Amino acid sequence: MNRKYGVFSSSTDPQKLALTVKGLAGLIPAIVLLAKLRGIDLGSEELKQIIDWLAELIVVLGSVGSLIMLIVGAVRKIVMRFY
Repeated sequence: MNRKYGVFSSSTDPQKLALTVKGLAGLIPAIVLLAKLRGIDLGSEELKQIIDWLAELIVVLGSVGSLIMLIVGAVRKIVMRFY
């Protein structure tokens, strides 16, 4: 079986990235927040900037995804009401 991402491939579809790995990426903002709250130094300034940028990107992408789900759900509800 050819697994596109090796050990990081999905167990249901070897050509996709595992949901576990995707979920870990979503924890980056929480890790950054906890580190800041605890006063833990994340390393060099460049690393901090990259982590902050990734955290912001994940939040923005999550917000866009939520907005899309909201719009699709509302449109589907309206369409189903009339059909």
